[in-house]
Amino acid sequence: MGKRFLILIVSVLLVFSLMVTPAFTQSYSRMITAWFNNLQVEVDGSLVNLQNEPFIFNNEVYVPIRELSDHVYINFQHDPQSRKITLRSNRDSDNIVNNYQNHFEVYDLRTQIAELEREIQLLKNSNFPYQKITSVEEMENYLREHFRRLGDIPLTIRFRHIGGYRYEFSAVFTSNDVTRWNNLNRRDIENYVDDVFDVVRELFNSKAEIQGHFRSNNFFNGTSYANYWTRGNRLYYDFRLAEHKQNQMVDGVNIEKALTQRLRFYNNATFTYEVFVNQRDIDVIVSFNQNFRNWTPATKMQYLKRLKTEIERVYTGLNVNGRIVNGVSNNNDFRFSFEGDRIRSVDLLNELESHLNNNYKTFTYGGTSHTFTYRVNEGYSGSFEVTLEGNFDENSQAWSNVKQYGEASFRSFILRAFQHIDSIFDVDIFGNVVDKNLYRTTTLEYYKLPNYTTRTLQPIIFE
Repeated sequence: MGKRFLILIVSVLLVFSLMVTPAFTQSYSRMITAWFNNLQVEVDGSLVNLQNEPFIFNNEVYVPIRELSDHVYINFQHDPQSRKITLRSNRDSDNIVNNYQNHFEVYDLRTQIAELEREIQLLKNSNFPYQKITSVEEMENYLREHFRRLGDIPLTIRFRHIGGYRYEFSAVFTSNDVTRWNNLNRRDIENYVDDVFDVVRELFNSKAEIQGHFRSNNFFNGTSYANYWTRGNRLYYDFRLAEHKQNQMVDGVNIEKALTQRLRFYNNATFTYEVFVNQRDIDVIVSFNQNFRNWTPATKMQYLKRLKTEIERVYTGLNVNGRIVNGVSNNNDFRFSFEGDRIRSVDLLNELESHLNNNYKTFTYGGTSHTFTYRVNEGYSGSFEVTLEGNFDENSQAWSNVKQYGEASFRSFILRAFQHIDSIFDVDIFGNVVDKNLYRTTTLEYYKLPNYTTRTLQPIIFE
């Protein structure tokens, strides 16, 4: 964005609350020339989204301190009567706690506002007229009026209260329409029931849970073609007597919606999702706006675990292959897959190796430092194989001292590195320690013993 300027008539008392104590006894207005140059504010490496844009006046940068104070944990107060602005810094722990609390209260309120705005937009975009409904009978009449057809199929509708927040919504079509039912797309049926669910919650009971079925001929003993029920805020379906609607068919749109709703924001990054389906295999493309590349391996694994959980809340038993890409450059940053209970990622293993080689590489004993390079690979049955390549000769005096006297110290060194791997991947680890000539000096075993709740590193026996 190019430079732009604006002639402003402002009150000194309102110029972004910049003066701590006014130097004037009376307020007045004057005309100034201020430059708006698309200035961005960054706090601790993260961009701050300000509603009022900073500007430049007389070679000074003016920033809205009321907005900025929440992000830098400064307590801001403006008393119009005394014409005084008070700033309190975080010089004691109580102030820090209070300002953190204020910051998160503001964040929570903004989140609630965003959710309310989303609900308002949903109502505006709704294809069904708004009506305040206060009884089951009114709700049933509304559904009979606005949901009496599914595609070209006329439906007879029943809506009744079962107990608590639970309601039954069921629909019946005649046997003459079975062919039309078989020609329906599964997504059309689910969208129909989703609309019913949304309308019941928006117009009648915001906590309503619906269940029911589609039958032919009558509500009681007609052939059942589909059942549905609510778990939390989601609907689940069981299709019967329709091969093209069997449950093994995966709807990528449903997964995209669920991920967008539940995992759009994570660890100060924003994500978007695309899902491509091939029977029980899906490809997930995750785009991020910022920050993801700088996450630690542990944080990335936590995100992948959350992603896996959210997909399994929609469909279980899927094979998932995924890529996390830069939303701006569209470059592949990260690959991963979910196979059964396992989360796999070559890129994450490479990052783990780099992290180990930067933070767990040096072992010092008897005044001599030994440097190791870690090689991490997936082993059998979900375990990891780790090789530590040392910069020493196995027959050197310094390493002989380690073998003779320093087993406990070296074992503690290895344990810290293996516990870090375990905290991310939750795996048994087996490996070797080799010298600079790749001669093996010992083997490593890290696993969970019977009746133990955590893994332990077994005693090291040097060769």
